[in-house]
Amino acid sequence: MYFFKLLVNAVELFYFYLVRLIIYIFFTCFLCPLFSEGQIVVFDNNKEFDYKTSNIKYSVQDGIHISDSALNEVLNQKWNPYLKHNVKLENKEQTIWFKIPIKSTSQNAVDFLEIKEPLVNFVQVWIVKKGVVIKRFEKTGDHLSFFSRPIAYANFVFPFKEIQLNEYEVIVATDKRHTTKSIPLYFYSESEFTSQVQLINLLKGFLLGLVSILFLYNLYLAIIANKKVYIWYGIYLFFILIYFLMDMGLMFQFLYPNAPRFHDVLRVGAIAFSIVPFTFFINHFLQFEKNKPVFILINNILMILFVITFFLGINNSISGDFKSQQFWIGLNGIISPFIIIVLMIESIYALIKKIPFSNFTTISVGGFVSMSFIFLLHEKRIIEDNFFTNNIINICISIEILLMTLAIAYRFNMYKKEAEKLVSEKNEIQQQLLTAVIKNKEQEMQRLSSILHDTVGARISAIRLNMEYIIGLKTLKSKDVEIQALTLEVSKVADEIRNFSHQLSPLLLKKNGVIKTIYDLVKSINNANKIQIQFESLGSENTLFFQYELMVYNIVQELIQNMIKHAKASEGIVQIILEKDIISLFVEDNGIGFIENEIKDGLGFLQIKKIVNLAEGNIAIHSSPNNGCTISIEINPKEFL
Repeated sequence: MYFFKLLVNAVELFYFYLVRLIIYIFFTCFLCPLFSEGQIVVFDNNKEFDYKTSNIKYSVQDGIHISDSALNEVLNQKWNPYLKHNVKLENKEQTIWFKIPIKSTSQNAVDFLEIKEPLVNFVQVWIVKKGVVIKRFEKTGDHLSFFSRPIAYANFVFPFKEIQLNEYEVIVATDKRHTTKSIPLYFYSESEFTSQVQLINLLKGFLLGLVSILFLYNLYLAIIANKKVYIWYGIYLFFILIYFLMDMGLMFQFLYPNAPRFHDVLRVGAIAFSIVPFTFFINHFLQFEKNKPVFILINNILMILFVITFFLGINNSISGDFKSQQFWIGLNGIISPFIIIVLMIESIYALIKKIPFSNFTTISVGGFVSMSFIFLLHEKRIIEDNFFTNNIINICISIEILLMTLAIAYRFNMYKKEAEKLVSEKNEIQQQLLTAVIKNKEQEMQRLSSILHDTVGARISAIRLNMEYIIGLKTLKSKDVEIQALTLEVSKVADEIRNFSHQLSPLLLKKNGVIKTIYDLVKSINNANKIQIQFESLGSENTLFFQYELMVYNIVQELIQNMIKHAKASEGIVQIILEKDIISLFVEDNGIGFIENEIKDGLGFLQIKKIVNLAEGNIAIHSSPNNGCTISIEINPKEFL
């Protein structure tokens, strides 16, 4: 049976790794080359140009030369017709020049040019007519100060409003050495641009508000629950919040406008590194440590690979070693999507195995993969450009964090109700335990009351009679003899009363603790010379609540009483171990023993068993005639406190 189970697990792992290998080969050999190229795309009020009739032209210069002198040189060169896919941006040390005739736009006024791609190293725009510069904008770009932009905006916006642009040409020089993303150019009328800005600002405000609220809510859960699952998701939301602030240009504009290199690296790094806390969140959210430990190992290995390539890419970006940077960023561009796909496969596996909340992660990660694919299709311009495709990543992230936060809230609420129910059940068990201990104590008090009445009371009455007798004696010698005998009797009664006082446990327990109280009890019994008991203890009663101290004392007291009254033992051992999560009792005597199957209620074992069962503990009793008795009891107080 064990071999068959081992074989099934081996086959399961084989198919799991086989699927991963197929996805890896498909992604690296097909998808990555397919989407690795970028190009220029031009729009007029959100409608893409017809490149065959628009007469857009381009020119390519080796090296990076974006200046007025470079423009004069290019204007005198031959320009080639641009057909969208005949110019690729592939990390080359080249400057790409585009000449766009304004007459090729619609009949509406052209008031703004927006480059909807903030990751352009350098860009400069001129307006020319017949080779003469009419309007010149200063060079700007993601590698220059934020205030080099004509308008303080995340993207690059060039205002044309004051210029009459009939039959003029717009020349755009760009440098995209270290990225392959497309450069979308949008010509807008003032009304269309205002509409777009309002819509984008509305979306930005919504995203920032949503992420901020969800981050604070998750932070609240992390504080009150102190669970890693909430902590990791809170860290993930923090990175998402930083990314949104950077993507909107707010941090670049207000915090470090003169540190473009820092912005260039951190903006991409924030969204990329968010996959680390998200992966650890998935591990805890789906409880892979308990449900599928091998997933923990796989994800940890992937995280190590990711972090190594990530920081090597970041280091080379900061140092300016762009060739090494491109290698590590390219490698990271393979590992990151691969991690997402692995997480999706793991979520689907968890869904098949009916692991709680796996439906949320499957929808979330699966939706992210799907929308990322749409983003790549949009980058390749296989699908049309619109508000949805332009903001697909932000929309995707917003849906994902909203969905997962709802799942976290649902999970927290469900676990809270289960915890409340468990606490209620444990309180009830604890109350039952306390009731049983009190009942046992009441029985003990009745026994002590009977003993006090029958023995101590009778002996005190005898002492009183003896005192009256001594008073009646006439000779001093006779009185001395009787007084000595009476003093001995009073001493014995005092010892008995002291023994009884040790058995009145609650007051002593409150004052001395269970270990000291049991020690005093054993000492008083040993002093009586009826039986010798060896007492040993480990741990501290400081880890226990009073109910358990009372329970331990009553059990020990009852077992010692059995040694004296029923077992007729001459020697005994009592061992106690008190730790944070365990109470262990071991009691042994050399008495007459008994037949285990014939345990009588009079021995007190049934009441002890009831108390131990209420405490969800275990009790083992071993005895046989003339071979003494051993009792072992183990209780885990942590389980029901």
